[in-house]
Amino acid sequence: MPALSIVIVSYNTADLLIGCLRSLARVESEAEFEIIVVDNSSQDGSAARARSEFPGVKVVQLESNLGFAAGVNRGLAVACAPLVFAVNPDCIVPRETLRRLLSFMADHPRAAIAGAGLTTVRGQELASTFRFPSLFREFWNLLPELKSLLKAIRIGPAGMLQRRAGVIPPPQRAESVSGAALIMRAVALREAAGFDEGFFLYHEEIDLCTRLLRAGWEVWCVPAAQVIHFDAQASGYRSNRLAGDPVLTWRLMGMDRLWSKHRPGLPHRLWKWQTRWLLLARVWFVRLLGPLGRSDRNARDHRISELFTVRQLLGRRGRGKTP
Repeated sequence: MPALSIVIVSYNTADLLIGCLRSLARVESEAEFEIIVVDNSSQDGSAARARSEFPGVKVVQLESNLGFAAGVNRGLAVACAPLVFAVNPDCIVPRETLRRLLSFMADHPRAAIAGAGLTTVRGQELASTFRFPSLFREFWNLLPELKSLLKAIRIGPAGMLQRRAGVIPPPQRAESVSGAALIMRAVALREAAGFDEGFFLYHEEIDLCTRLLRAGWEVWCVPAAQVIHFDAQASGYRSNRLAGDPVLTWRLMGMDRLWSKHRPGLPHRLWKWQTRWLLLARVWFVRLLGPLGRSDRNARDHRISELFTVRQLLGRRGRGKTP
């Protein structure tokens, strides 16, 4: 039996998937592992290329796009190792990363999840740990253009130099880690019944980490186990602008589900009220821009329709569901 099962959920990212698999082939000496690719009904030949170039890889081909959470669960269903490394196809796994993660899990038996330290291809640090959402943080997440501007002013050139200095912090406890690259203990996953498939894409890792912490497990981040992440290549999400549909719906309905599960009652209602009013404010902002050309007017009308649609979805009673 292998020491590690590596699960990759792919959707129309054939070139990136092959790059990820090649990086894993270069670190085969670090551990005995199996690779499981779950293809979410891609139309770009991802599954066929994986089978052709890497015949030892298990490919689970789904008939429809079930989303990330359900995709990982399908991979877990055929995984046979006591540890599972879920990694996005838009990641490159450097040498020593798997060895460091396996060593950490061996030394920390109560760790259910340990996230990797994510970096850009230039070595700049990406967000690897997250706290449970708050009303304050979610306010700014619906104003990403302003948030990115303020962040750039606050960090400045000195902040970027500090990130490039190569000072790697020790392992640290976390409320949640990024789902882009994380190692998980199979027994803890079975105890938690895996990922909640009510999340289509986004926030499913926060939900899983929250449930595991409540069950007495630990969640960690291991910055020394670095993974290169070409962020959001499948979804096209950008952190400095509010996403369009379907990503906007996936994110906000996933957030609605997260609040309804873990902050029910008044906190959930306050989050929903705040979000709906901020979406309405964005509608008026788009209208005030007053585009001059026909193409701009069409884009404006489409954007307004997107904002109104997800606002109406959030106005419905009950727990948020994803498409």
